[in-house]
Amino acid sequence: AGEVVQSTLCQSASEARLVFGSAIHRAAEFHFRELLSGNPAPDLDTLLDCYQQEWRDRDGTLISFPKRDDVDSLGQLAERVLTAFGDSDVADPQGTILGVEEEPRVLRRGDRPRVGGEMWSWVHF
Repeated sequence: AGEVVQSTLCQSASEARLVFGSAIHRAAEFHFRELLSGNPAPDLDTLLDCYQQEWRDRDGTLISFPKRDDVDSLGQLAERVLTAFGDSDVADPQGTILGVEEEPRVLRRGDRPRVGGEMWSWVHF
């Protein structure tokens, strides 16, 4: 019985974290696409709106959270993550951005699929 409970807790945590990760990636992708288009880097409020849009797109979908997290606590974490991203050298690459690509994929771990992915931006120096 303990193993089933542990699996349920891990699965619940993964569901909320999956949405969180997707929302952060959405904001970062938007940031780089704006730079690619020759626009200035979006401000924090715009990136947070991109983050929130990912949650709004899942309206009506049941999302499980671990005990200590909810939409608001993850939103506060997103603000800290996106602030750190905006302040980092990663957000302001030197050179010309040639493209932005995201490669989502399904990973298998045991009998439970997990979604992962990578995002790249190509910069010409």
